[in-house]
Amino acid sequence: MWTDPLTRREIGLLLFSVILLSLTYGLRSPGGLLSDADEGAEWSNPAVELGLEPIPSVHNLTRRGSHALDARASRAEPIYHSELQATMDEALIQWGTDVPESKILAQSPGYNVLDNVILYKNKVYIVSDKPDSFPPLKTIVTSTGDARNEWQIISKAEAAKTLGRHAGIMRGVTWMAADAWSVHNSTLFALWRTYATLDPNIGAEGRSVLTRPTRLLFPQIRVYSDSNPPFQEYWIRRRRADTGFHPFLLKAAFPHLSTLYLEAWEDYHKMEVPYFMERVVVADRRAALDAGRSTFGPALDLPVSKYWWEPVRRMLAQYLGTYEEKSNKRIITYIQRQHATTGSRLRPEDHTALLDALSKLGRDVEVHVDSEDDEETNWTRRMSSVTRSEIVLGVHGGQLMDAVFMKPSARSALLEFFPAGFSADRQLAMQALGISYHAWQNKKAYTPPPATAPPQNTEPNDGMITIDVNAVVATIRQQLERH
Repeated sequence: MWTDPLTRREIGLLLFSVILLSLTYGLRSPGGLLSDADEGAEWSNPAVELGLEPIPSVHNLTRRGSHALDARASRAEPIYHSELQATMDEALIQWGTDVPESKILAQSPGYNVLDNVILYKNKVYIVSDKPDSFPPLKTIVTSTGDARNEWQIISKAEAAKTLGRHAGIMRGVTWMAADAWSVHNSTLFALWRTYATLDPNIGAEGRSVLTRPTRLLFPQIRVYSDSNPPFQEYWIRRRRADTGFHPFLLKAAFPHLSTLYLEAWEDYHKMEVPYFMERVVVADRRAALDAGRSTFGPALDLPVSKYWWEPVRRMLAQYLGTYEEKSNKRIITYIQRQHATTGSRLRPEDHTALLDALSKLGRDVEVHVDSEDDEETNWTRRMSSVTRSEIVLGVHGGQLMDAVFMKPSARSALLEFFPAGFSADRQLAMQALGISYHAWQNKKAYTPPPATAPPQNTEPNDGMITIDVNAVVATIRQQLERH
């Protein structure tokens, strides 16, 4: 019977359970051995360690009104983990008639950071009684596409009439790649550069007070790029949309970042209440080009720490297990595309001669020859080589953008081989990272300023490329001797 006295065995089990529960709680509690502060040291709350206070998260509007947003005194302050602070009963922002004002935190044509942006019924609203404090909308977003991408600045009074008394929340930091035309492999690079301007104190070890971006939004790109198969043939493998970067890269370097496409964007605009974005980093290459700038050049104008890229590079290198690796050898990666049936590639005899010359650089040099094609060299192997390398070389093309992840040092360099024509994309990226860049057009070398500058930017053509192998290897030797 349940009223009988407990046996010794039952008392022992009860005591054991209580002790186990106490130990578990102690380990998981703040300061315990398994507390959250010890998980993911590089992306934990470094602001706490630095004595900084977080910006009050928007969910506090449900309790204190929109004046909570006025505490955001500096663009460099984070809104870290606000999505983790909210509870299930805080799904809406109740602002009454006091709609939160939008703020511009960083601005450059095509690359901007804004706080408090609202989506509602096919429009994106910036709320402000001082519209002149914002740059022209065409320098924020030009790629409006369909009717659901129109941006508009409205006053607080207009917002109260148009947007109602509350909204749903897209918490945390949203990255938006607004382009309606072809994708580009600089997307993540430029978005992070734009975002990194909010933390001028990123250190050499990649520590930052920036909030982890929560979502990457492509408002004009569909999930799939092929035609829908018959409904009953649901098993057919679909062709995913090209985002400009390898799908593995996002998962390895930004594991906390979810991806949303046009379909999700349409859903938000079809909702009966507005949706409030706490912070949005907007990239629009067309807006940059319309301003007479290069594809992602305006993002590079924004002030940043010398080590602005290190948090991302470190995350990827740690994922690949190459960050802590020590080697007495200088590592070089040649990314080749000799088996490609389209595009540029080295003449077979130059490719063979280059391989032979690289193999003779000496016992203290380790050379990796990887293919841009995943079927020849899988992504993990190729990126492992790059993150360990101080020198990367290869025929021009988007695959060389991976060189941004190479090991930074005084010897770091990218050598890019061109036919007729020249593209400055990789040059701009390398210069932004303090990495030496050498362009070769057939047998002529174009070294970094103040030496011979590359020719005017034109679209490179396809075909076989001839190089001076001896001159290329001489440049590599010079780089390896730098300190």
